[in-house]
Amino acid sequence: LYKVVPPMSGKPVPMNWSRRYNAQTKLTYYPLSVLKFNAELLYSKKDYQDYDHSYKWEPDGNVKKYFNSYNTWLSMTHTLSSKTFYTILGSFFQNEFHEYLYKNPYDPRYVYSDTLQPIAYAFRTAGTNNHRFSRMTRTYGLKMDFTSQVTDNHLVKFGVDYKSYVLNFDDYYLQAKRDASGQIISPYQPAVPADTSARRTRYTRRPEEFSAYIQDKIEFQDMIINVGLRFDYFNSHGKVPKDPKDPNIYFPLRPGLDKIPLDQREKYFYKDATPKMQLSPRLGIAYPISSQGVIHFSYGHFLQIPSFQYLYNGGYYKVGESGQFYGPYGNPDLKAQKTVMYEIGLQQGLFGDFKIDVTGFYRDVRNWISTSPLYITYNRVTYSKYINKDYANVKGITLVLKKRYSQHYSFDISYTFQVAEGSNSSPEDEFNAIRSNLEPTLFLLPLDWDQRHLLNGSFYVGSNTWGASLIARFGTGLPYTPQITQYTADRGIHWGLQKNSRRRPNQFSMDLRVHKSFVLWGYKFTSFLNVYNMLDNHIPINVFADTGKPDYTTDKTPDDFTKRPNTVAEYRKYPWHYAEPRRVQFGIDFNF
Repeated sequence: LYKVVPPMSGKPVPMNWSRRYNAQTKLTYYPLSVLKFNAELLYSKKDYQDYDHSYKWEPDGNVKKYFNSYNTWLSMTHTLSSKTFYTILGSFFQNEFHEYLYKNPYDPRYVYSDTLQPIAYAFRTAGTNNHRFSRMTRTYGLKMDFTSQVTDNHLVKFGVDYKSYVLNFDDYYLQAKRDASGQIISPYQPAVPADTSARRTRYTRRPEEFSAYIQDKIEFQDMIINVGLRFDYFNSHGKVPKDPKDPNIYFPLRPGLDKIPLDQREKYFYKDATPKMQLSPRLGIAYPISSQGVIHFSYGHFLQIPSFQYLYNGGYYKVGESGQFYGPYGNPDLKAQKTVMYEIGLQQGLFGDFKIDVTGFYRDVRNWISTSPLYITYNRVTYSKYINKDYANVKGITLVLKKRYSQHYSFDISYTFQVAEGSNSSPEDEFNAIRSNLEPTLFLLPLDWDQRHLLNGSFYVGSNTWGASLIARFGTGLPYTPQITQYTADRGIHWGLQKNSRRRPNQFSMDLRVHKSFVLWGYKFTSFLNVYNMLDNHIPINVFADTGKPDYTTDKTPDDFTKRPNTVAEYRKYPWHYAEPRRVQFGIDFNF
């Protein structure tokens, strides 16, 4: 049942490798002076492997990942007059993602995973990752935009946008094949779980969305006003359980339903999710206060349709016949996340090519996705699903100093101070709290991305044929939740450590980008050199929760477990605690 591992050569092996291929073509055609057609095709392919710490000593046993996409656009622009035109755009996108070790799920090289239960803080030295995942998304789109300078003071725009999706999803772990009596066949043979199994999530969904907008740009002598209204419609075309106490169509709990054929049970188990609609007003005002100074203000409502994983996660509600804490399951009846945004600022020209911009902002986020309290089935099994419950807000100020490109150089410096608070950073936080017998969040806390201070700067120097830019970033540490260990408990800290109440170390990085263009054989070539993290800084992005340091913990797990092939200290050298070290990239672009 075990894979024979050849002796290690001692040579470095890439564990997060990738191969990428991209192609793009564009065709423009003018049958008439007032009519333009554009056709564009974009193809992208990426084969790669993500780093998995447990497979550090056996990288050949980990899954590989394969992504490819096809994006096509066909547009027509028709100019009706010098003041009016419209554009019609049709599009088709297809994204495919597959994850597996061997393409054939019945490949005899697979190893029975149940014989290889991982040991805490131990690298795997044998076995295979038997996870298989497949997702394909097709998107069909049709969009129309109409623009007209109706009068000298009014520029009117309106349009519609329709998108239809086809989602195919399949996620499972290979199982051991069994004979007619239910016994595992020996030697091991891999088998794909049935669609009815709780160990497999497989579904096809066809959501659709539609939006329409109208906007008027009103220009006065001393003021510009943008006013608009947007309508959004979304239909998940999903189904939700009629009776939350009996959600699993494959194992019904209500008397008599198990006697009804599976293909006829749906009307007893599910009801359609309701379509979601909303109107969103938007307003923007720009008021000049001098020949080079403008005060600007904006207010708007913005909707974000939930990610499809929160609508359809888990497929059908395959709640087990026993056990607790199933889920969280997708909820096709989720509302869209709603953000109300306010901005006010000043843009002021200084001297020459210099200008500054100071902007204050506030974002109020509602209908944020969380998880429900536990549902209890008729046989006392518990599960949860995603719901709209959480709240967040972000407020801050941004200061920008820019120098427009002239005399062969330009630069900009920006500083942002912001506070991002909310009830939960992740939709699963409430569910995890329930599983850990903890209280739900009762007040606003710093969110995982609450970076209080961020300073960015870039400097560019160059001409028409060459250029070099230096980009620097400094940010204060993101929050993390401190953890109590035996070390801290011995020093009197037993409880009361609030979520996201500590900060990771600050971060600083610098990148360099250089390019040079030249003509060869009548074609334009551009050579480039990119150096990321040029100073090769050790940039901490994750930390041990008891110390706040990326390379030290007070937890003293003993090394006396005889089956562990490595020491705990070896295992705790976590590379994901640091950002990528210096990476040098060079190449040539060829355009024809």
